[in-house]
Parts: sequence; structure tokens; C-alpha cells
Amino acid sequence: VEVTCTEGYNGGGTWTCNSDLTFSGPLCTEKACTPTSLADSDHADKDSISGDTGAEIEVKCNPGYSGGGIWVCEPDGMFTEGSPCTPDPCDVGAAPEHAGSGDCPPSLDSGATCRPTCEAGYYLFGETSCHTGALTTASCEACTAGTYSAAGASECTPVTLCGLGKGAATKATASSNTVCED
Repeated sequence: VEVTCTEGYNGGGTWTCNSDLTFSGPLCTEKACTPTSLADSDHADKDSISGDTGAEIEVKCNPGYSGGGIWVCEPDGMFTEGSPCTPDPCDVGAAPEHAGSGDCPPSLDSGATCRPTCEAGYYLFGETSCHTGALTTASCEACTAGTYSAAGASECTPVTLCGLGKGAATKATASSNTVCED
């Protein structure tokens, strides 16, 4: 008897009826799928997702990534893929102390940056950024004595002292770094 294996299996051929009324011949065995891999996962090494027809391989994404899932070796010799591992976004949350949200959205994609807006008298130090679900937050630092910044400034500028006459005074305001009054 000629035996043909179904798709996804190797073997088959001529089977013989033995004198004890049993058959013998080449068995059908699972065919191996083409190995593959998935970046940013526990199967990132080349050809680390491998198996024979019907095999189910669980793929887990690295911390800071989402996706993965079960990959199945199909009879056509290829794996049905789970989801790719994509970098996690970051929840930006509240603006830093002495700041407004600026151009920072509620959620920041991995690899993206934004800049909060500091209040007058403070300057922006750093920027808010997201890397695979880990948020680095900018801060608003106070200007030192003798310096001033308007709202949204990225640096403090020196305050110019003026008034040469009796009763002269210096006053810094948000619209100008120096206002002289007599």
C-alpha cells in the first residue's frame, strides 16, 4: 500500500502487510518550520523560534516592550506570528514643580521628548523623554540671586541694576528684566 503524508509531514511511501497481519513502512513525521526570531524578546537570537509542525512557541517581549504571544509552526513550514515587540509609551503625569505642561502630552511615545514651561523666575533643566516605558522628567530650577527669567525661559539672565540718583530702586518684572524707577 502506498502512503502519502499530509502537508507538514515528511515520510510515507510503500507499506507492506506482514504475515502477522500488521503493516510496516516509513512513518510520517512532523516537518520542521523555517526558524525565525523576534527582536526585543526572549527569542531575539537568530533562529531561536524553531519547531516542527504543530509546535507552539511562547514569545515574551523584553521589559519596556509590549507584544509577543504564541507562534505556531504551520503545515506550510512557516510560523504564524504573534505581535511584534513594540516599545512601551510613558505616562507623563503632572508637570514638574513650578511648571505647566508646555508641549508635553499626557502620553509620550518611546523615543519622543517634550518640554514643560517653567514659571517666571525658573529655568528649564533638561527635557522630558521616554525610552521603552521609562520616563525621564525635566525640572524647573530657581534662578540665582541677581538673575531672572521670564515664563518659559530656558536660562536666567542677569538683572541690570540702575539708578544713580537719590531714592533710585530696581524692580524686575515678567515683561522686562529691568525696570528703573526714581
